[in-house]
Amino acid sequence: GERKSKEKKEDGIIKEKKKEKKCSNNKKKRDIKKKKEKEKRKRKRKKKRKRDWKKNKKSDIIEKNK
Repeated sequence: GERKSKEKKEDGIIKEKKKEKKCSNNKKKRDIKKKKEKEKRKRKRKKKRKRDWKKNKKSDIIEKNK
């Protein structure tokens, strides 16, 4: 970071601002990624629940028939 301070002050400020923007953009991307992962997990859980429910229902029917 020493070289930046040796350069023009205005230039340094601009560079800092650009960096900030990039970070916020990355944050947005990360948040979107997290959201997608969350949705994926949610869907998986839902599917699993449905599967378990079907299995239980089948076993209940078998129990009734005995």
